[in-house]
Amino acid sequence: MKLIDETHSSCIVRKGLRSMLILLLLFLTFQFSCFSQDEDVENWYRRSHLLQLDYSNNTFLNSDTLLSLFTKGDFLKSDEFIVLSHVEDSVIHSDTLTILEWSSSKISFKGPLDTRITFLDQGKLITSSFSFESIFRGLLGMLALVVIAFIFSRNK
Repeated sequence: MKLIDETHSSCIVRKGLRSMLILLLLFLTFQFSCFSQDEDVENWYRRSHLLQLDYSNNTFLNSDTLLSLFTKGDFLKSDEFIVLSHVEDSVIHSDTLTILEWSSSKISFKGPLDTRITFLDQGKLITSSFSFESIFRGLLGMLALVVIAFIFSRNK
């Protein structure tokens, strides 16, 4: 009788462990989906450059000197133009850029000498090193595969 009770309790412990692992996996998945960025901020990429537009306070961050020499400041957008302004020593400097195309996946401006400067919404920044985030995602993926394999295995 004691053997049956021990077998029954170990089965309950395994089921409880399985439920906890599933809940942990769902919690981690939910946490990573919550890391999405604010809806008022748009990131646009061109080669290794970033143009970030924050609509909540009309500010921008820019790493592309071909677009503008200003790295941060305020912006105003109309249908045909975007004005990037920067305050330095109480003097307001501004660049007015002609918008050639503005869609949900791509924006293009008229650059110097009538060149076209295009930014895409997908991050294709060129990096030559591993980031901690990419290593952590890889380890989390391997952990998830091990947990799934453990849940569906017959011999535990």
